[in-house]
Amino acid sequence: MIQLTSRWHWAILASFAVIALVTLLQYHSPIREGSPISVLSNATTIPDKETLPSTQELPITSKFHLLVPATGPHLQLCRAVVSSTILGYPVPVFNGWNKTGDLDASVTHLAKVRNVMHYLDSLSSASNDDLVLMIDGYDVVFQLPADVLIQRYFAVIETANAKIAARFGQDSIENLSGDNSPRQTILFGPEKFCYPFDGNRPGCWAVPEDVDIPVGAYGPFDGDYMHNLPRWLNSGTIIGPVGDMRELFAATLKRIEATYNPQHKFSDSDQMYMGEVWGEQEFWRSVNRHNQYFHDDVDPKTIAPAGEPGKIIPTRVAGQKTEFHIGIDYKSGLFQTRAGSDTFLEHLAFNHTASDGASVSALITKNSMQSPNFQPYKVDLPVNVISSLINILSAIPDVLEADPKRYRHKDTSWDKSSD
Repeated sequence: MIQLTSRWHWAILASFAVIALVTLLQYHSPIREGSPISVLSNATTIPDKETLPSTQELPITSKFHLLVPATGPHLQLCRAVVSSTILGYPVPVFNGWNKTGDLDASVTHLAKVRNVMHYLDSLSSASNDDLVLMIDGYDVVFQLPADVLIQRYFAVIETANAKIAARFGQDSIENLSGDNSPRQTILFGPEKFCYPFDGNRPGCWAVPEDVDIPVGAYGPFDGDYMHNLPRWLNSGTIIGPVGDMRELFAATLKRIEATYNPQHKFSDSDQMYMGEVWGEQEFWRSVNRHNQYFHDDVDPKTIAPAGEPGKIIPTRVAGQKTEFHIGIDYKSGLFQTRAGSDTFLEHLAFNHTASDGASVSALITKNSMQSPNFQPYKVDLPVNVISSLINILSAIPDVLEADPKRYRHKDTSWDKSSD
């Protein structure tokens, strides 16, 4: 039987997390350096150099950075930090802590872009292959262990790049070369509607329609955004390599500087500007694909949806960078956005263990689609999640009852766990 949790285990985890949180909040100046953890692509363990043949070198590993734009303490921030600490994420870097003016995120959401850019610029080019996860500090709670999220990141990226290669008639993404060669390394969380909505801007109309989710999966196409497929980006969760993230944030800042209009209702929406960078990327991918297919230059205006005047058609100059390797985690393998999805979400209790102890499952009783033929069913907790949680909990020493007469037993238990 698989033993996942106990009250004592979780009590100690929470205690350590709270201690870590208090330590972080005691800094009076912004934290510039976190304690990133090692990342090895498509691997769950890093081999020991002593176990390798003398002619074989250790695989190159990168670091994992957790960036949390936050201006000051808040209950929601505590939840983000505690849950990330419990699940094995690196010490978070608070971007914009106690900042003022244009760097104060409580004044403008654009401060998030500026503060994260400041951190990315502080890293040398040697860190370009490091993996960085950025979350909105007041909106996110972690549920996946860090190693599982990293595994899923590489899996989603691999699948997406295979699809991109096939779209451009190649067997491998490596066969596509050039400054604007399409590929995917950055993942945003998904969104069911384009926010801020403006059907004429590329970030709303130029995005992919094929998201590998069956039409109707969330309900009928009836104008209710809850029934939409998650085709757009949400800037509250982003993951990708430092080098590509640096270019994305630089392009976003450049767009802000070029198009900022204080009279616009959503002029301070970081999601709007990032959405435009992505929308134009997708537009030019479509143009390039048409040029490749027809062996000729295509009029970009013909790419816009026919019969819909008013669409903003992107323009570019020779040598302009339009490819930023942006993609969306459409199936929520890493990020689950709540907006428009509450009807389909349920807090699960994985409390059904198979008789042979080989699996743990949860019983689904919520009929989200209101289907007349609905029957409760079980879903298994993924094996890698189970393994990761066991590893986390196994690192915690046993705790005996807090009886003053038994302090010596606790000392003995601690000594054994330290051997």
